[in-house]
Amino acid sequence: MSSRGSFQSSRRRTRTTQVSTVGEDSASEEEEDLVEEPPDIIETRPDDPWDDEMSDAMPHQQANEEEEDEDEPVSETTLNSLIRELKWKYARVENPQNKQLDSTMQRFYDGPQGLRHGIAEPFTTPFDCFEHVSGVDRTLIARLAAGSNDYFHRFIKIDLDRNNRWHGVRWEDISIEEMYRFLGIMLKISMFPVDDGGYEAYFRKENKYISPGGGAQPMEIYGSSDWAHQYMTLSRFKQIRGAFHPEDKSVGLGGDKCYQLRHLINSFNAASSRTFHVPRDLAFDEGGVGCRSRYCPVRQYNKDKPQKFRVDFFICSCARTYQILHLDVYQGRNGNNVGIHDDLVDLPTTQKAVANAAYSLKLHQSHTGARHISMDNRYRCPELAVMLREKCKLYSTGTCRTNRKGWKEAELDLKKTNSNRGTSILAYDDQNRVTICQWVDSKVVNVVSTLNDASMKNVQRQVGSNKETFECPAVLVEYQEDMGAIDRSDQMRGHEGGFSQKAHFKKWYKKSYLAIVDCWLLNSLIAWNLSCGDAALHRRRLKRQQFYQYIAQSLLNFKDTVANPVAAVVVREATQYQFADGARSRLPQKASRANTRCSVCRLEQQWVKSLGEKGMTSDVATCSDCGVSAHAVVLTDSNRQIHQLHQFRGLSCFQIMHSVEGYQLWKRTTKGRNSFEPSYTHPIRLQLRQFHNLPPERAGKRKRDNAEGNDEYFGNEDGDG
Repeated sequence: MSSRGSFQSSRRRTRTTQVSTVGEDSASEEEEDLVEEPPDIIETRPDDPWDDEMSDAMPHQQANEEEEDEDEPVSETTLNSLIRELKWKYARVENPQNKQLDSTMQRFYDGPQGLRHGIAEPFTTPFDCFEHVSGVDRTLIARLAAGSNDYFHRFIKIDLDRNNRWHGVRWEDISIEEMYRFLGIMLKISMFPVDDGGYEAYFRKENKYISPGGGAQPMEIYGSSDWAHQYMTLSRFKQIRGAFHPEDKSVGLGGDKCYQLRHLINSFNAASSRTFHVPRDLAFDEGGVGCRSRYCPVRQYNKDKPQKFRVDFFICSCARTYQILHLDVYQGRNGNNVGIHDDLVDLPTTQKAVANAAYSLKLHQSHTGARHISMDNRYRCPELAVMLREKCKLYSTGTCRTNRKGWKEAELDLKKTNSNRGTSILAYDDQNRVTICQWVDSKVVNVVSTLNDASMKNVQRQVGSNKETFECPAVLVEYQEDMGAIDRSDQMRGHEGGFSQKAHFKKWYKKSYLAIVDCWLLNSLIAWNLSCGDAALHRRRLKRQQFYQYIAQSLLNFKDTVANPVAAVVVREATQYQFADGARSRLPQKASRANTRCSVCRLEQQWVKSLGEKGMTSDVATCSDCGVSAHAVVLTDSNRQIHQLHQFRGLSCFQIMHSVEGYQLWKRTTKGRNSFEPSYTHPIRLQLRQFHNLPPERAGKRKRDNAEGNDEYFGNEDGDG
């Protein structure tokens, strides 16, 4: 049975019997790559050799008791059972010269690359680019400051004296401006390291003196005074660093091990999707940040990495320009399937990670052409190759372990001991349209591809002191060209600056949080340089150090024009519906009409005409999902009473409409011209009418009928509410 037929016919099946759990010796079970603690003995499988120049694949390690890819019993109608029903029958490919084995190859995507239309025009400076592209704007910083203040009052204040002195000074709640400056100090410290006394060295107000003793006079070290004291005292820096806390425990009640990072990850993926086109060539691999905390529930050990203990990120990026398109954090088996598409919950862990990235990029709904993705042998197997092609129009190439289901060792039996360098074997399954091949370099390389290109290319390899030319399968050359994208982005994040590079925290999630912000910083740099390709914008490409220095100084110089503090519970509720999940994000976009009015400000103006319409159409944005129109900036001179309510103080109108109470005040609907209707009986609406000395109102029959049964949120058109 062909793969296409099996995928189509299986949708009509109704069997719900359970299949047994695959044992440890099953040929289809994925082996554990990483373990929580370093094992006493780490065995390297002799049949999985690899050339360091061709990949950084990890050797096989003994699995711990929390086997990451052990399959659970699943229904036979699930996607996992479909790929397990595939039958494999390979035939050797003889004389593989300029031969395309698959005559049903789909047309590849040839549309626009890089930045989406209209992204580059709104920002004029690198800092504007950082806020606009990455989403690290005032809203996110306000959420971070509010969470840190909440953490101090709940867990730190109880151990202080009655004067609330901490690090020698009295505590004051962290303002948004202070959080900006704190992040600016962290970024600038990483670019100008001073290995002399820790953080204190950056806050030194006077030159340092060195006294050698023995009668010698102390020596003043000119230029040793530093810069950080101009923006913040050392005591205040230590306070903010100690209270730094992204999220409250209440957001982690769903079993998410990394709930501290989830909002930031969802924001990151939404911003990347809004900013960049999904290109033709993709790469998937793991990135990460060092972490030695034994309290980290997702810490991994890998002796072959520079940082042997770390938190892993699953990263899907562009293979040509290196921007990160999708990011998720490794959680082991992730039994709660946090952030995973419903169709993929039964897949093994690493296959689930790749497929979820494709689904999050909406490739399963794309009709613009096929794409290609490269991955290494941690994720690669023939089953995944078929699934990605059939479900997501995603052709793939990657190295593969010989114990994967679908790999036939009988057809491919090359060994380094009995084969010359440059020797290759190709085999093709014409039912599933999958090619497997082996190529001998300094070790034997195993490759699986659905490109099904049997042609050969010449490559140069270093043999002793000389470079020699060998024939190599074209699919392996394609893999090698694409696979370095993740490593390149890791190198760019790991050298010469970054929020997490010089960060030292006891809590594991703090450095991991800043590592994700570093990914945002990298995407912003790439977006800025891509925008320089438009000659009409008159911009200059910047090197990484130049861009990072500009961002750091902009953070240090930030001035907050909104004086009202924002409570932690308010800012959490204000952003609850903006990033409810990774697949559905509500982002402010440019309004389709220049005269679009803010629905929040219009609410009271409909009742009291004397409030006027000044500023109702300026800085108005439309939600990318529900179509509501509202101010995307905080209004500092508003004469509306709704902005004075304690639950909305310090929030923009866009945030008000996506808060918990605002979401109920403007109910989304699919009927009529508007995508949202006001609730005439909501307590906030009644409170506002009472303030203006107006009686309660009652909706007409048509509006009452439209509101009934439309409490859920499905609107697509603009409306004024």
